[in-house]
Amino acid sequence: MPQRIGMGLVGPGFIAQHHIDAVRRLGDVDVVAIAGSTLASAQRKAKELKIESSYGSFEELVNDPAIHVVHNTTPSYLHVPVTLAAIRARKHVISDKPLAMTARECAVLRDAAAAAGVVNAVTFNYRGDSMVQEARVRIAAGEAGELVSVHGQYLQDWMTDANVYSWRMDPVKGGVSSALAGARLWPPHRERARRSHDGSANTLRGRRLQRGFRSLIEYRTNTNHHSWRRSCHCAAALRQ
Repeated sequence: MPQRIGMGLVGPGFIAQHHIDAVRRLGDVDVVAIAGSTLASAQRKAKELKIESSYGSFEELVNDPAIHVVHNTTPSYLHVPVTLAAIRARKHVISDKPLAMTARECAVLRDAAAAAGVVNAVTFNYRGDSMVQEARVRIAAGEAGELVSVHGQYLQDWMTDANVYSWRMDPVKGGVSSALAGARLWPPHRERARRSHDGSANTLRGRRLQRGFRSLIEYRTNTNHHSWRRSCHCAAALRQ
């Protein structure tokens, strides 16, 4: 009989339930335990998510022998200490975005995982997004020419509330790029797509932009009632 995989999660907040739901759908992975900022908060969340064990610290969770892989869904500034502790305990890691706050920290985690012989993955799920895939195909086909600029953005209506606060808005906790810290795991269940393309001229670093395209995807998800809008604009430079 194939061995089942034990999964533990650190940071049972905003995105954690989606990690847990995805893992449970695999069929051969058991959600063993979660760890929160306090034991009381972890116990409350464990009861809500129907998870048997809970810990008040990530150090306890990564040393649980029943856990083989750790999902790190903590705020961005905690990714390095949590992931590094799991790697040192020789546990595989799936980290929510971003992997770390800086390129130097990413290199530390990469080297530590290689030395421990474990997987250190990050959920760059946007690579499979329909908008990103369209841009990739069109760039590979040479439609944009020599690529010199890529601009991406996404809008979230929950941030229109003046009273809303999240660590994602704090560069110290979320990183210098909120696009990295605030990336989401949810797929578009009900998608309303609209694409527009233009070739308007512009300049970049003294070079005239001759061609370009813009991909725009708008959709609503079944997992919440927020509106999401994301766009990607790629521009190509005219050789001079």
